[in-house]
Amino acid sequence: MKLKHNINWFDLLLYTRHFAIYVLLDITSEFLAKFQIGLKIALPGIICALMDPLCYIQGGHFQRKFKIIKE
Repeated sequence: MKLKHNINWFDLLLYTRHFAIYVLLDITSEFLAKFQIGLKIALPGIICALMDPLCYIQGGHFQRKFKIIKE
């Protein structure tokens, strides 16, 4: 994949994906809590706890896909 080597572009793409994960999981968690789905097993909290592992996986995938070397 040929891209302009502008590190700001890569940073923006990485942060956009990270914040998209945060927003989607937060909306899902709030929806479950509002309609009291899975409250007995703390499902909304479990959904929120997935943020860090998913961002870690996304960051590793992003780094492998774009092979960014920061100097």
